[in-house]
Amino acid sequence: MAWTIVRLERVDDAGVVAQYAKRSKLGDPRWDFVSELLAKEGYELGPIVGMVTRPKTEWPFTAYIYTSLAKDGQGRSGSQLHRWPVRMASEEEGIGFLDQKRHVATQEDCKLPWGGRRGGKNFRCYLCGHRFKAGDGCRWVLGTKSGVMNFLICDDCDGPDVMERWKTQIIEAGERFWWNNYDG
Repeated sequence: MAWTIVRLERVDDAGVVAQYAKRSKLGDPRWDFVSELLAKEGYELGPIVGMVTRPKTEWPFTAYIYTSLAKDGQGRSGSQLHRWPVRMASEEEGIGFLDQKRHVATQEDCKLPWGGRRGGKNFRCYLCGHRFKAGDGCRWVLGTKSGVMNFLICDDCDGPDVMERWKTQIIEAGERFWWNNYDG
């Protein structure tokens, strides 16, 4: 077992604000694992939508996240070094886009590099492919706790069975596009 190390720094400041360590079997830290760790300390981990520069007032901290064999964080144990935005948790605000509630897409949302593609090209419903425009209803769904990747859905596709439909679609795609599933 290794330690997941989360080192918080202020944006545009080299000083470490805090460092946390938690025992982990993970070879590479996952967003939900780190989010849960930071939530216990009163912080909110920001969304991962590609290499986006967030406003400094909205996300004043940066979390540097990696795994280490040492609890003090000296030396990485083969994991990637992640850099994710962080802010103080606010009970009044909720957690924004990641609260899994319906949101109305803004012009800014439509320009973000979702999935690493610039200009909002991947800001789409993962079930039907609808490309979101400003004013469209959308919802981000946490899939990692159900063993699938997180996804976005539109109002037309949303419903109580959305997770089951997403899992079915993933299975069908894996069988139909078998060459995309590299086993090694």
